[in-house]
Amino acid sequence: MSTVNETHTHSYLASSGDYLIHLAAQRGMVDLVLRLIQLGANPYSLNNNQENALSLAYEHEHPYTVAAIFRCNTPVTPDIGPFFIESVKNQDIKGLKLYCTKAGAEVVRQVLNSWVTGEKENSMLHVAAKQNDESMVDFLLSQGANPAYRNKEGQTAFDLITDNHLLAKFKPICPKTDSEPPSVPHDLNPYQDNYREFAKYVKSKKYQETDYADLGAVVLDSPGYYFNQGDQSKAYARALLARLWSHQSNRELARKHHDHKVTKAAAVNPDCTSLFPSCLSFVVLSIKSKEYCLVGASIYDNKALFSKLSAVIRQLNQEGGLKYILSSSHLTHFNELMVSLMGTDYVAKPCAEKSFSKTLVKLFLIHGKQLAVKEVCNVFLYPYNHQEYYGNHPKAEIKTVRQLPPHAEILSLFDDFYTPLIPCCQECQKNKSTLLHLYKGAQDAGQDYLDKKQPRRDLSPLRHSIKTNPDFFEGKNNPSDIVTHHSFFASRPLTARPPVMQSGLRKEPKKMPSL
Repeated sequence: MSTVNETHTHSYLASSGDYLIHLAAQRGMVDLVLRLIQLGANPYSLNNNQENALSLAYEHEHPYTVAAIFRCNTPVTPDIGPFFIESVKNQDIKGLKLYCTKAGAEVVRQVLNSWVTGEKENSMLHVAAKQNDESMVDFLLSQGANPAYRNKEGQTAFDLITDNHLLAKFKPICPKTDSEPPSVPHDLNPYQDNYREFAKYVKSKKYQETDYADLGAVVLDSPGYYFNQGDQSKAYARALLARLWSHQSNRELARKHHDHKVTKAAAVNPDCTSLFPSCLSFVVLSIKSKEYCLVGASIYDNKALFSKLSAVIRQLNQEGGLKYILSSSHLTHFNELMVSLMGTDYVAKPCAEKSFSKTLVKLFLIHGKQLAVKEVCNVFLYPYNHQEYYGNHPKAEIKTVRQLPPHAEILSLFDDFYTPLIPCCQECQKNKSTLLHLYKGAQDAGQDYLDKKQPRRDLSPLRHSIKTNPDFFEGKNNPSDIVTHHSFFASRPLTARPPVMQSGLRKEPKKMPSL
């Protein structure tokens, strides 16, 4: 047995790089293929022609050998990228579909978005687009290929299409090239750095419900929603969560975060055995006719998960086409402001609405009526899966996640993963009228200052709670820096784009700075 193991591991044909398992699969010797796999041979190792046992068995029409390899438990790893590249070049969509079925969605997504080829460092989507291969482009997009990735010359895959029919078809999903960040005057609104004075200003204002129309798509007839929920906010949510949950480590981190929440709650109330997960809000903004998505998160006490969320947002912004702004969950001074407006009726519970409201107030103070809220959607920060059951469901294995109501609206992400769309929590519903009043007060204060109606005031001791950096909004910083942690306008050094791999070598992920 040791002799066979050594032979299949070390002996190969130098001219082709074929191991014994390659030769056996090519000839349809199913029993030998299975025996070699039992001894440790990898059916996905590549020869010099970027072929492996599975692809050779498929190519030479040996269905029983293909089925045998499918039944084996050997995991498919992302190092089979060169095989994918060759399949795309050869327009072998049938073989690629077969392989994707075996590899699974997570591995396929990693392969498609971490392997490039040639001096221009083209992705597989670039290769298919350059060949005007409509079926392959459709397939790669359906498997999670990133349409916003740019090669070494700054081109997206769609820049390489020469067929007018394909250009017209894919134009709606071509990434936007306008990446100029929003700009504001260097003289910032004095209210931005003076919460106490701002609270007095807001209290002095009297508004009717009709006045709130200036804020954007305000919902007045339902306490569970501040603004309209629409397709744009759902699209932003789907793009971010699909990327976040595509990594198993992120899913495990979210599950541990939730279980920790339940454990803490049970220590106070022993009857508490399940909770709804933490929440995320996606707020679509228009600032001077340019669109951004403000993300609020209720995970202030989990730096690791917040760091993962921040890293995903930074990646999406660097790739282009999307502009996310991540609001921090540190709410100390914002809570003080709300207490001054609501008194003891205010509940300082961390939630996504408070997180995005804090940043939204700051933006209104800067942009006045140049800013409008177009849409908002709220979701749970948990990797829900249709193969799992939760809470009190008879089949539930995950008891700590409270069961969703039967009428919950579902947003599909990828494979069996999904996220429910949810209204505001009870506490945020109680805060709604005060927060709308606060938004409108911030908008008016911002507009007054833009119109030079408001005299400059001395800054309060709270100055450093909201650091300001006008250069960020004057376009002097990289647009990919539209992401914040502890302070929205804090200046940060620019970071280089993660290195892409050379042909045949795997791209190493960039190590993100710790928070």
